[in-house]
Amino acid sequence: MIEDVIKKAFYTGIGFLLYIGIIDDQSELNAWLKFFIHVFVAALIVLFGGAHISSLGHLFTQTDIFALGTFSVPFCIAAVVLLMNAINLSDGLDGLAAGQSFIM
Repeated sequence: MIEDVIKKAFYTGIGFLLYIGIIDDQSELNAWLKFFIHVFVAALIVLFGGAHISSLGHLFTQTDIFALGTFSVPFCIAAVVLLMNAINLSDGLDGLAAGQSFIM
């Protein structure tokens, strides 16, 4: 049951991004509108899909001092938005973004 909710949130977000991408290719959308759409889709994936982390782990020490606590959800939303924009910026070359996404 939980897996179905996660899958639905993820596939809904992907479908929404695909639809907006098609509209953006046909007529140039405002950059702020695309940014808010990215934030909305990232929030959909993080909040309803449950794709968030609560700690960054043991980066430099043996203790877990990098617990995110209440910043877990905003941190993960920002990370997903940054990942989407990083892939979008590499899309200047034909097929580069698709190849990177397939490898990931």
